[in-house]
Amino acid sequence: MPPNMDTKKGLSTKISTIIIAAIVITAALAITLYIQTSTNPTTTTQQTSKTTTTTTASSTTTQTTTNTDTLKIKLNKTEYEIAKEETDPNIWKITLECTNTGTEDITIEEILVNNNSIKSYPIDDQIELPTTIAKGSTTTIVFKIPASKDYKPNQTVEVKLKTTTNIEYTLQILLKY
Repeated sequence: MPPNMDTKKGLSTKISTIIIAAIVITAALAITLYIQTSTNPTTTTQQTSKTTTTTTASSTTTQTTTNTDTLKIKLNKTEYEIAKEETDPNIWKITLECTNTGTEDITIEEILVNNNSIKSYPIDDQIELPTTIAKGSTTTIVFKIPASKDYKPNQTVEVKLKTTTNIEYTLQILLKY
């Protein structure tokens, strides 16, 4: 065989290997981008402020949603409220709209923020748990967490709604003034 044919065959194998490697890398990048897009919900934020004589609060209206087969959760509002009394804590007040699209009622027995139960916070007017969301209905869930080193502005927290059947519905929320 002439030397030119071996060179062409070797060059063709090298080019094929490079093309296959480029296809694999492109596919891996596409899959990574798809996974990041599906797990990080898109948020649109509009910030407003309000002031009263006893409480100063800034609220952030955010369009964040988590959809599952049975429960759709939409973050309506996150508010930062300054304490009325020196002995009271400053708080984050989080309002969720939950729609039960399943065929059975869902009972939320626990709300966890960064794996901490909201039941452990001594805050007045805290949501009473358990709470049930009837099938086909929409319920507003409002809960509070203390503003502290654990929950501060520009921090993303993970909120889990845990049901009596041990199913957890998770939502990422950015705490903003």
